[in-house]
Amino acid sequence: MKSFLPLALIAALWCTLALPPSHAQPAARPPTMEMTGTNSINIAATNMVSFETNGGVRVIIFWEGVVVLDPPAHPGELGSVLYCDRLTVRVPPSGGKIEDIQAEGNVIITQGANRASGSRALYRSETDVVELTGNPVLSTAEGTMRATVVELDRVHRRLRARGGPIIMEIKADKVGSTNRVFFPLPDGGVKK
Repeated sequence: MKSFLPLALIAALWCTLALPPSHAQPAARPPTMEMTGTNSINIAATNMVSFETNGGVRVIIFWEGVVVLDPPAHPGELGSVLYCDRLTVRVPPSGGKIEDIQAEGNVIITQGANRASGSRALYRSETDVVELTGNPVLSTAEGTMRATVVELDRVHRRLRARGGPIIMEIKADKVGSTNRVFFPLPDGGVKK
């Protein structure tokens, strides 16, 4: 039986983003899973365990068929869905706002037509930034971007890619012809 855990105080965990790796297929959405409110996230998984560390931090681990339904971060935006093999949530000893959430293995984040994928995503509540690593790929209607690390700043609605090369493929109908944009490597060279 699937385990469900609504988590309050995280009004949106994951934002935009990319094409799934060819080997990763998103888990089917559980038919009984629905949003419970605008200020909560719903998490479903085949397995879940919760425990406290020596410092009192509560750790909740979900694995197998993890699906996260996340409400919109801002009015007028779409909510997002996250798929992964394993999800770890850390809550401070005092309770309250979650410290961080880490998704691992075949991470796929969708928001409308936007998709992101990678092998790992880490959300830190203190900065409200999601860091996607492990061959991250972002895809929108305008094109696709690949980099070593992609950061999604939810507060400022900014995307930052780092680690070279950073490759953007812009769709032909957006610029007149299909283009690949290569950004310089740290040593000043350009890799194509």
